[in-house]
Amino acid sequence: MLKAPSGQPRKTSACTDRILYCLARIKGFATSSELLRHWQQEVSARTVLRRLHERNLRQYRPYRAPLLTKEHKRARLNWAMSRCHWRAQWRRIIWSDESRFLLHPMDGRRLVWRHPGERLNDNFVVQVTQAGGGSVHVWAAIWTGGRSELIRLQGNVNALMYADVLHGFFSTADLPAHCIFQQDNAPAHKSWVISQMLEDLAIRVLPWPAHSPDLNQESMFGICLDVECETGCMRI
Repeated sequence: MLKAPSGQPRKTSACTDRILYCLARIKGFATSSELLRHWQQEVSARTVLRRLHERNLRQYRPYRAPLLTKEHKRARLNWAMSRCHWRAQWRRIIWSDESRFLLHPMDGRRLVWRHPGERLNDNFVVQVTQAGGGSVHVWAAIWTGGRSELIRLQGNVNALMYADVLHGFFSTADLPAHCIFQQDNAPAHKSWVISQMLEDLAIRVLPWPAHSPDLNQESMFGICLDVECETGCMRI
């Protein structure tokens, strides 16, 4: 004699579950309650979460990216396609960037396990300072087989300060022959002073599309920086 299954019977069918999954894919930013209103099933919002978890669909913080127009996207695609067959050229690129680091960073996403009423307990409190307690602003460059010193920048970077950084870098660094210098489109980088200095030094500059991310976000831009990549192409 077959034993009756334990627990409550499933209130949704495989077909309705597929409809929920499609709704979640279409309305990716909807909450479980909003999905339930569109799904129109007599279940709870918690059941919505369980059904989506069964299909390995979970909510995450969305990735933040620059606002791009069609022209920006077209410029990125043209940039990538014009260099998709590069091989040895990537070894000549000098990648540069500058970053600001907070001395006491706190992104607000850190969680702590505690009991109710322990909110002000020193063991569960994160101490913060105004504006992150100050910051350190640095500039550096890397290329195949080498890297620059980490140069600390004082205050806001203007064209004259950036010119001093580049002059010291190009006069001392052991760079590959026929190198191509990469920099983003920061105002100081695109100034007449910098353009004239790089021209005088006979330094070729890699064009950089507008509204492109920093190098630490190259996955969003889709550049394959691996010069040994089998395809040697760009990931769009």
